Amino acid sequence: MQKRHYPLIGLLLLIGLVACGGMQKGPQASQAAKTGHPQLSAADKLQPCYQCHKEVTPDIYQEWYESRHGIGQVRCFQCHGGYEDLKVVPDRSKCGICHMKALENCPKDKACWSCHPAHKFKVKK
Repeated sequence: MQKRHYPLIGLLLLIGLVACGGMQKGPQASQAAKTGHPQLSAADKLQPCYQCHKEVTPDIYQEWYESRHGIGQVRCFQCHGGYEDLKVVPDRSKCGICHMKALENCPKDKACWSCHPAHKFKVKK
């Protein structure tokens, strides 16, 4: 009976992927400087944002988790973009993808979070 080495091959491929991703500089380094987000390894980029933010920014994570977006499984990248195009403060147009009608009824000169606190999304009182 011949042994199969699929797990070993997978592990070696993962190590190679991480090693290659860790050596990349250039655009990734400038993106980290632009957004203030630390540079991530290739393996870290495979994890959902909330995995780290649950520990690094627990208040923001909890606000999102308890919000309609958290309950509805709206993920960070859907508003903030991915690591390569990350925006700490999303463009108003990102809200319109899901909230077109609401966006039409709001003042055009204001950001959504002028009235709706970020990650809570309830109307400010």
